[in-house]
Parts: sequence; C-alpha cells; structure tokens
Amino acid sequence: MAYLLVIGAGQEQPALSGWFSYWASVIASDPGFWWYGTGILTACLATCLILGVVRRLAYVVGFLFGLML
Repeated sequence: MAYLLVIGAGQEQPALSGWFSYWASVIASDPGFWWYGTGILTACLATCLILGVVRRLAYVVGFLFGLML
C-alpha cells in the first residue's frame, strides 16, 4: 500500500521522481519495518517533547526525520 502511494506521488512531480522511486524500492523490501519504525520513532519524539527530556536531541532527530519524510 505504501509503495503505491509513494509511486503515485512520484509520478505527479517529475523533478523528484528519482527520490520517490528510491524510497519506493527501499520501502518495498520490508514495509512492516518502516511502518512500525515510523510509528515508534514518532511516539518517542512526541514523548520526549511533551515531557521535556533530551529536547535538543529530540529536535535534531525530529528535523532529520522530517527531511527523510
């Protein structure tokens, strides 16, 4: 499912088609890992930011995670 969404997004933006096709091939190898990994990372970032612990690290990881998405 996620593979089809990424491929569809890549077809609408030809300048970024290489980036989308790369991520589509990465996700297609093991979609469950990316599904659960994204959820766990998001939950950890939200917990750190809400509780105010390791904020600087959470900011950096959140920024890099946002770039990856």
